[in-house]
Amino acid sequence: MDVVVLEYALAGFAKGEGMVIEGHAMVRALVEDLERGGCRVIVPVSTRFSECCGIEASEIFPIPEVGDPKEVLGECLRRAEGVVLIAPAFKSALYSLASFVESAGIRLLGPTLEAISLCSDKYSTYLSLSRAGIGVPKTFCATGEISIQLPPEFALPLVVKPVDGVGCMGLSLVSNLTELGEAVSRAVEESEEKRALVQEYVEGVHASASLLSDGEKILPIALNAQIVDLRGPRDRSEYKGGSTPLVHPLAREALEEAAKAVAAIGGLKGYVGVDLVLGERPFVIEVNPRLTTSYVGLRLVAKLNLGIEIV
Repeated sequence: MDVVVLEYALAGFAKGEGMVIEGHAMVRALVEDLERGGCRVIVPVSTRFSECCGIEASEIFPIPEVGDPKEVLGECLRRAEGVVLIAPAFKSALYSLASFVESAGIRLLGPTLEAISLCSDKYSTYLSLSRAGIGVPKTFCATGEISIQLPPEFALPLVVKPVDGVGCMGLSLVSNLTELGEAVSRAVEESEEKRALVQEYVEGVHASASLLSDGEKILPIALNAQIVDLRGPRDRSEYKGGSTPLVHPLAREALEEAAKAVAAIGGLKGYVGVDLVLGERPFVIEVNPRLTTSYVGLRLVAKLNLGIEIV
């Protein structure tokens, strides 16, 4: 099968270069797996990265540095039978690229547009998971600066983040009420939707689950450890990597809860990442409808060729 692996930053869609390192690592790993499994892989790469790309795909398709990458992507997509997308779950990123691929009449080897749209809004995801009885932190949505009495079911500390953020972008740990307005304002500023999520802080181990799905059957692959440095609104929280597999007394329960979350969303296909906190029980934090950085380590310990399984 001829497959295009389209990564948002490497193809030149990201304005800065902060996402390129993680994107490059995921693309390189996925390309190696797909080619080892017999696929012919085409990778669109911005010309500003051509000399340092180092990805040994069947074909590197050059994307001019100037202009909209979509203007030349159509020709690249027409060479393939399917496309694997790797992009931040912003409406203007993953959803936009998925819409573009579908409009070109090429098979999307991943979630449906409806699933991407839902998971790109963390509050909508929270509501869907909550209605399905999935363990989630208590959550409400806020816009702009706020100075309110917290509902009685909420207690400090709190976690505040953009409703559509990725990684630790705009993420704050609020330890006192005087920080709440600042944290919300920062999260709203970094949100395309101009909304923030306020959640109860769950004490526990940060983890992610990696799963494969064909839209009906769901296969949990592994539970991974995440290293997250949570800071106040005047500092910057950071994701500092992770390891796999994570050995934990709640591992089986966490994978079962992650699989229930994927089933509750509907339309999630291919590789799916589910972020959790393992406290007294597993709490699902968010659902990532795309390849995540965990893939880079996971493929080295998995018995399956995960790239081929995605296809």
